[in-house]
Amino acid sequence: MVTGRKWLDINGDGVRLPKALVDLGFFAQNAKFFFNAYGGQEKWVRAANQDWYFIRPDGSLTRWNNTPNQLTGTVVAQLATRFYRDEYLLVETVNETFLNGWTIELLDATGTVIDASVTMDRDLNNNDSIDPETERGVYQFTVLVSGSYSVREVLQPGFVQSAGPSTVDAAAAYALDQARGLFYTGNYHTNFGGRGENWLRQATGWVYILPDGSVFSWDNNSGGANGLVNGTFLQKLDPSFHTNPQLLSDAVNPEIPLAAGNVVAGPQFGNYQPTTISGRVFEDTNQNGIRGTTELYRNNRIVQLIDRDGNVVRQVRSADVESDGNPGINPNVERGVYQFSDVVPGRYTVRHLLESGELQTAPFSSPYAELAYRVDQQFGLRFTGKFFESFGTNQERFLFADSINAWVYLTKTGDLFRWNPTSGPAPKPLTGTLIARFDGTFYTDPTKLYNAPATSIRTISGGVRNNYDFGYFDIDAAFGDSGLLG
Repeated sequence: MVTGRKWLDINGDGVRLPKALVDLGFFAQNAKFFFNAYGGQEKWVRAANQDWYFIRPDGSLTRWNNTPNQLTGTVVAQLATRFYRDEYLLVETVNETFLNGWTIELLDATGTVIDASVTMDRDLNNNDSIDPETERGVYQFTVLVSGSYSVREVLQPGFVQSAGPSTVDAAAAYALDQARGLFYTGNYHTNFGGRGENWLRQATGWVYILPDGSVFSWDNNSGGANGLVNGTFLQKLDPSFHTNPQLLSDAVNPEIPLAAGNVVAGPQFGNYQPTTISGRVFEDTNQNGIRGTTELYRNNRIVQLIDRDGNVVRQVRSADVESDGNPGINPNVERGVYQFSDVVPGRYTVRHLLESGELQTAPFSSPYAELAYRVDQQFGLRFTGKFFESFGTNQERFLFADSINAWVYLTKTGDLFRWNPTSGPAPKPLTGTLIARFDGTFYTDPTKLYNAPATSIRTISGGVRNNYDFGYFDIDAAFGDSGLLG
């Protein structure tokens, strides 16, 4: 017998946590993650009941027993290593239900469909009740002849697969994953090489996946500042492997060796419905952040969709979009529209690219807001009660970085450095390693850094985020090219 499950991947990440773990309510303390606090390369999260948990590089999740300086406690789960590499998978996870009514097919060694099963409630423990966590969304096949089999799902309209053996190219993906030792680092580095590609680590070096599904081994030189990425062609897969690279890095062996009479666990299949993010761009001539009836929506404005790692995953231009069914374009309803469709659920930033002499008025933002949030999350910055301006020769302001257990300082120009403890105090100048560059307002108001707000929006399976509008003000148009009155 072959038995497995089917579930709704609400956040589109291709992994599902058991309900018992989700219900613990993991979060990042003060919106900060803590790394390597006790020297085990561990990452820390907190539960709603205030217990601390740490996850090791091997994916083991442990409830800490509060012994100072010791990584001791009770192991509560053995998770995929993806949960370690991408800590957001723990804190952004949600209860994801198992799905009934999906058709799963059983194929023999020749690839011929020999049976089909519809996922449903099954009373597996014969207690005359159904536990939604263990007995919903179950498929089963009874196999009478020993041999090698495989299973695949029949996709329903509007859904995309995110976990399980892919409906297409499953064998090729599994073989490539096994040969290359592919894994997800926690960042797909989308478009680093300028070809819209996603990246995975391999045993030695990197591979990248183009939007058409072509997989290449990187040449270790091209991309970034060195122009378009190049590499050695490895495999042509379906474009779905670019949309959801975990189908490759976590490829499931589609073959199931089975002896008649034995019970074998089949794969779990995850699916989501793509999301949509849309809005409009208007010229905010009175700079109040609200579109007035006389203020015009503008076409040909560049809007970017950015993932939580800072990668630009899509770019579009605002345009006329017919939506009311009437002939012609209504400039008050159908002009200046941008839209990102077929988006994988997740957390994103939407950015309107300003031209020279323009200021954004809606939504209010700083060009450094995204960077500040990412730096704060990475380093766990906090104010200790004093900035210690007198310690440096130029009144540098100090913050403590919990995740690296070290001091950092801000210069008056907004540069953030990791302090070299052998430098200072005044009159001996400070030295350090540059972490990031902001502007002088971050020195004036360091809360913009150590309490940096999230700049992203979050979408879930089938969700629609409309009316995320941008307003801008053109200084040159208002005051002339000099930007001065008169």
